[in-house]
Amino acid sequence: VSQHAMLLLGSTGLKERRLLGMVDSDPFKQTQHIGGLPIQEPQVLSDSTDCVLIAANPYREQILSQLDGLGFRGEVRTLI
Repeated sequence: VSQHAMLLLGSTGLKERRLLGMVDSDPFKQTQHIGGLPIQEPQVLSDSTDCVLIAANPYREQILSQLDGLGFRGEVRTLI
């Protein structure tokens, strides 16, 4: 979870949305919570139809590829 994602949670109305959690590939982060939201492993999105917001724009293509490999079938939104 990037600092940018944490900034978005703290300074926008994003936190008031029905967020289920955050996703990060770093196993260390997967045991933590940010703003009451669990940080989970990417595999929770396997075969999911939820909406994903990619906040780590520098890794957008890598994340999209990973979502495709997981069989993610939901909507993907990016900040740009």
